[in-house]
Amino acid sequence: MERYVVGFSTEEDKETAFEENCVQILKKAGAKQPVAIVFFSDYENFEWYSIQFKKRFPNSTIIGATTYVGFSSLGYAHRSLTSLSLISDIECSFGVLKEINRYPMKYVQSIKNAVKSISSTENAICLEFSTARGKSEELVLDTFASILKPINIPVVGGNAGCGDNAAQTLVSLNGKIFDNACVFLILRNLRGKVFLYKENIYQPTKHFFTVTDVNRDELTVYELDKKPITEVISKTLGIKKEELSDYILYHPLGRIQDGQVYITDCDKILDDGSLSFYVRIYNYTRLCMMELNDFEIVRKRTVKAIKSVIEKPAFTIAINCFNRSKLFEKNKVFDAFVQNLKSDYGDFIGISGFGEQINFTQLNQTLVLVVFE
Repeated sequence: MERYVVGFSTEEDKETAFEENCVQILKKAGAKQPVAIVFFSDYENFEWYSIQFKKRFPNSTIIGATTYVGFSSLGYAHRSLTSLSLISDIECSFGVLKEINRYPMKYVQSIKNAVKSISSTENAICLEFSTARGKSEELVLDTFASILKPINIPVVGGNAGCGDNAAQTLVSLNGKIFDNACVFLILRNLRGKVFLYKENIYQPTKHFFTVTDVNRDELTVYELDKKPITEVISKTLGIKKEELSDYILYHPLGRIQDGQVYITDCDKILDDGSLSFYVRIYNYTRLCMMELNDFEIVRKRTVKAIKSVIEKPAFTIAINCFNRSKLFEKNKVFDAFVQNLKSDYGDFIGISGFGEQINFTQLNQTLVLVVFE
């Protein structure tokens, strides 16, 4: 019997797409219900898929999120259904945090209960997916940290995504749909390690700044080094302020934290000249202007780091930023990106959303890989 199954379909008819995934699952799982199923889909069919998965696999724990593009070792498409069924050698517990835009700590007991449901914290991670654009990521991560950090269970995951025509993101747990929540699994690999890695395709430039005026609750920055942020960034890039929207995707800012760089991506250029971000930024944060590195150099560095810990990955979950996916599409390298993931790590599924989380930190424009031995 297989340990896991990757399912994938690009059929536009939702019933056909769902049946194709089920056939792929049942072919390897046989009569055994998966311990857990992780799935990603387009927004339009997400609720239907959530309900159907729970009907077909009532004894499985099922978690899902909408995505900008679904990608896997079997292919990729914007309108798709991608699933990973975990069949054996895995231990699983689950929970949900609601009201994440204001008070996720109210639901902290859900995390405590999930921890009690696993036999050990060894080789365990918390895989979570949150709805996006609620400015709630740091609140969610603080909630997880209060319980999981002391017992060394790392948190990894991302925000849900959506296509250009959808304004909302959704997550689901066991057939129930949520639009202001974080759903999570605590997964324990009974066959070996679980390794978390963040890949950054940007490198620091020589330009550093200090944040001097923010609205942290609105994720908005007004000043760098006591000057308007749009003025500072435009001057640094040698462009007019009116051209900033064309350049900012290629030059995100990096937060310097404990010797590491965490990408902080711009969401909007506001009418008053401030910038809103996908990450909460505090006064006196040190920021660095970033620039693109060579994609192949970065890829080889990632492979070396992962293979030094897990030489032969069993399967992988990839969390790729929405803007990073768009950047790859714009540069016509998204197909190569998917093919490289397959050749480097074997079977995998991936989500593309509006933020990534790793080790209790929110970041952007990053590929986060969850690699199971």
